Amino acid sequence: MKINSAEENEFVLNLVTKKAPSLKQVWIGLKWSSKDFYWHDHSVPVYTNWAPNEPNGKAKEPCGMMWLSGHSNALPIRAAGYWNDTLCRVVSGFHNGIVCERLP
Repeated sequence: MKINSAEENEFVLNLVTKKAPSLKQVWIGLKWSSKDFYWHDHSVPVYTNWAPNEPNGKAKEPCGMMWLSGHSNALPIRAAGYWNDTLCRVVSGFHNGIVCERLP
């Protein structure tokens, strides 16, 4: 999945929250590679929606995800639609999903 605009970001957010309301975050296909984040196909992002002070983990948090619901004790950092860098594994207490892109 590649998110190339604010409209696409909003589309993904709305689709996932409607179809999988129990999820708190979803992996979006960004991965750290030596100096920056790239999409799964190694292309450079033309649009990003990182939460304030993110990404901050680099190689220690090499996967990109999107928050799906706001966490009132951590807003705006965890506001719905913002991106975060994280571990590339399931973290206890956070139900993760994966967003795939449907090709024509």
